[in-house]
Amino acid sequence: MAYKIDDFLGLIGSDVNKSLSPYIHNTVYSKREQNAFYKAYSLNEEEALKTIEALSIFSFRGINITNPYKQLAFDNVDLLSKSAREIGAINTIKVMEGGKLKGYNTDFLAVKEILRGRYNNQKLPSTLLLGAGGAARAVLYALLDLEFEKLIIANRTKPKALKLISEFNYKKETGSRIEVIDWDVNNISKAVIGSEIVIDTTGLSWDNKSFPGYNSIASDNFIFDLSYPDFNAKLKIKADQVNAEYIDGKKMLLYQAREADKIWFPDFNDKERGKMFDIQF
Repeated sequence: MAYKIDDFLGLIGSDVNKSLSPYIHNTVYSKREQNAFYKAYSLNEEEALKTIEALSIFSFRGINITNPYKQLAFDNVDLLSKSAREIGAINTIKVMEGGKLKGYNTDFLAVKEILRGRYNNQKLPSTLLLGAGGAARAVLYALLDLEFEKLIIANRTKPKALKLISEFNYKKETGSRIEVIDWDVNNISKAVIGSEIVIDTTGLSWDNKSFPGYNSIASDNFIFDLSYPDFNAKLKIKADQVNAEYIDGKKMLLYQAREADKIWFPDFNDKERGKMFDIQF
């Protein structure tokens, strides 16, 4: 199927000037000789809402949404995929026939793929999740699907973390345990020491900051930072100092982008996507 020249796609967020999404998608479209163009838009909340509402008018095929608008977008689409509805946040919108907007979440698919690959499809060891926003919702959804020994959640506002768990209808009979702790050095340090996996969804690395207690990271930790600043942030420096395994958000970005293109362009088969998304940063 040939796609028309006005296959516009994009990313909206509060500050996306350094996003790698345009590079990823436009590289793939160039490889496919596809008449599609992807652009990032830094918008305030009012602008983001107006853009979402006007997608079909401006002939967009779809967009990605990043912080802090994933839940705003969730509340302003016409349709939702099953996983997006359960997560309560979306990062991908497709403009459907008739102009209706359908929301999807491809973040959780990327998280699952990364953790499955790292732990060979086994039950995950004790995990610390930092943050309780839209990205954390996708991570928690993936973790509940994969299963884990124990999960500790820390967020700057503890009630938000407690609300997050309650919204996911967490069931104790699964055999997994979830604990919410206070956002302070002592509690988070203990959680880091008692966990193998540390997943940071806060975005603090973008400002070269890190969470309280990050100095407790040791060589037996696996650090998964969803940020991908173009400098060595505090969290990466600490991980390197103690020889802890560390990955940033580039791989997740690549995986979720691949899933988004599958939604926007259904004829983009798995074999072709695997080849086209072999992108080096």
